[in-house]
Amino acid sequence: MQAFLTATENIPFTGAIVLMLAIGIIEILSLVSGLGVFDFLDGLLPDLDTGEIDTDLDADANGLADALIGWLNIGKVPFIISFLLFVFLFGAFGLKIQALAYSQAGTLLPIWLASPVAFALTIFPLKWLNAVMGKIMPKDETMAISPESFVGRVATIVIGEASSSRPAEAKLTGPLGRTHYIMVTSDNPEERFQQGSRVLIVGRQGSNFSVISVKNPHLQG
Repeated sequence: MQAFLTATENIPFTGAIVLMLAIGIIEILSLVSGLGVFDFLDGLLPDLDTGEIDTDLDADANGLADALIGWLNIGKVPFIISFLLFVFLFGAFGLKIQALAYSQAGTLLPIWLASPVAFALTIFPLKWLNAVMGKIMPKDETMAISPESFVGRVATIVIGEASSSRPAEAKLTGPLGRTHYIMVTSDNPEERFQQGSRVLIVGRQGSNFSVISVKNPHLQG
C-alpha cells in the first residue's frame, strides 16, 4: 500500500489527501482558538447575489469565472470547505482510478492522463456536495460573516506595508469576536501604513479593503 501511495504516478492524488488533512487540522485549531485563518478567502469570491452586471469589455473573463463559481455552488459554504471537498474528491478519485488501472492492466496510468480524468470526475460531486452542505449548514451569523460588516472597524497591519497600490495583510476582530485576516490598501495615495499600524476600514474594493489612519485613540481594534 505504501509503495502504491508513494508511486510517482500517484503523487498528485496522495498529495491532495495530505493537503486536505493538513488544512483540516489547521482549520480545526483556528476555530478552537477563535482565529479565522482562512476567512480572508471568502472575501476573494465575487458577490454573486448582488445582481449587478459589469458591462466593461474586459469583464468577459471575470463573468465566465463568476458563472463557473456560481454553477459549482461555491459560496454557499465557506470557501475553505469547498476547497477541502475538492482536494479530497480529486485525491480519492485519482487513487481509485490508479487502483483500477493497476488491477486490470498491471500498471499505473501516467499523471498527464490520470489527473484530467480525476479532475473531471470531481466536478459534479463537488457541485452536489456544495449544494447539500449549503442547505445543511446553519445560515446564522455564527457560520458566515459578511465582509461588508468589517467596514467601520479598526484593524492592525500584521504583514507588509499598505499603500494605495500595494495591499498588506491586517487582522481585526469581527462582529462575533473572532479574529479575521484581510488584505487592505491605503485609501489615501499619500499615506502608507507599516506593520503594527492601527487603521480604520472605510470601504471594500474587490478582495481588498480601503483603510485610513485612526484619528480617535479610543477606537478599539
